[in-house]
This record gives sequence, C-alpha cells and structure tokens, in this order.
Amino acid sequence: MSDVAADNTARTKGELDLNVIVQLTLHEENTLNNRVNIFLVVESLLLVLYAEISSTRAHLSVPLALAGLVMTLIWLVTSVRQGADLKYTAAAMRKAAPQIVEIYHPVPKWLKTGALFLIVWGLPIIFLTIWTVLISATPADAVDAQDVAAKAANLLTKGAT
Repeated sequence: MSDVAADNTARTKGELDLNVIVQLTLHEENTLNNRVNIFLVVESLLLVLYAEISSTRAHLSVPLALAGLVMTLIWLVTSVRQGADLKYTAAAMRKAAPQIVEIYHPVPKWLKTGALFLIVWGLPIIFLTIWTVLISATPADAVDAQDVAAKAANLLTKGAT
C-alpha cells in the first residue's frame, strides 16, 4: 500500500471515529431531553390526578402519591445514568475535536454544568419533595384500612346493583 493510500485510510478512519463520537454525543443529549420531557408530562399528569382524587376519594390519594414517588425514583435513576453517559461522550468529543464543542455547544461551561445538574438531579428532587409532602400531609383518616375496605365494599355493592 502506498503512503498516500495509507494516509487517506488513516484520515478516513479518524474522521469516521470523530463522526461517531459527535453523533453519539448528540444522541445522548437528545435521549436525556426526551426522557426528561416524558417524565415531566407523566409527573404533571399524576399531580393533576392526585389533585382531583384527593378531594373526592381521599383514600386513593396515598397510593397515588406512592406511585408518583416510585415514578420519580425511576426518573432519578435513569436521569443520573443518562447524565453520566452524556458527560462521558461529551468529554470524548472535547478530547477528539475541541473545535466541535464550540460549534455544537457555544454555551458557557458554567451554564451547561448547572443546567445538566438541574435536569438530572434538580427536577426529580423537586418532585420527590412534592410527593413526600403530599404523603405526609394526608390526613390519617384518609388512609384508615377499615375505611378503605368499607368504601371499596360500598362501591362494589353499588356497581353490582
């Protein structure tokens, strides 16, 4: 193989590697944004449902709040993992081609770091706090097991007739 052909092969492989790193970084960023959007919509719908149910069927408010709490914990875990993946691929992109960072991310570093922290940790923690407060603020009579059983039996007898 001639020197020119070897140089072209090496250059093409380097460009391919750089393209893969850039595409992977953009993919990780889009995936994180999409997951945050989905979880925000789901959490908001759960909060609206909680507001509706807590005024009419208080006995269902705690299970719904617990479901919201579990959903938020899932969001936190997936978000932290996705944020770590994004940091890793972004670091690889900065190492491979520092000039690309200026093209794709002309945002100051402190703002990117703060925004990533807010998206990955801040939003789920805000919702964890909301669900925890809602669970702890639920009146004790709303979660009385006998009351829940009586209401369930009442609903079943109404539905049977």
